[in-house]
Amino acid sequence: MTQQFTHAGIMPVKPMEPESTGITNQERMVIDMLVGAWNAFCELPMEHGDDQVEFRHGIHRLQEKILARPTRRSLKAEVRRVSIR
Repeated sequence: MTQQFTHAGIMPVKPMEPESTGITNQERMVIDMLVGAWNAFCELPMEHGDDQVEFRHGIHRLQEKILARPTRRSLKAEVRRVSIR
């Protein structure tokens, strides 16, 4: 069993199924944490007009990395299926 960091500490997480092509619970948790980071950042006093825009762009880049993972797994699974034939 793998370990995963959460706001409350570390909790055990089931390993991802190798053929899984959907978003995992662990990936969903990361997305939820990014939402929490955005919400917490928005609560900070504004210091510079570009801060929220730049932070939002950074969050979007991180979300893109997480959301690309199911596609990458799907493509890898397809390559394995094709190469086995």
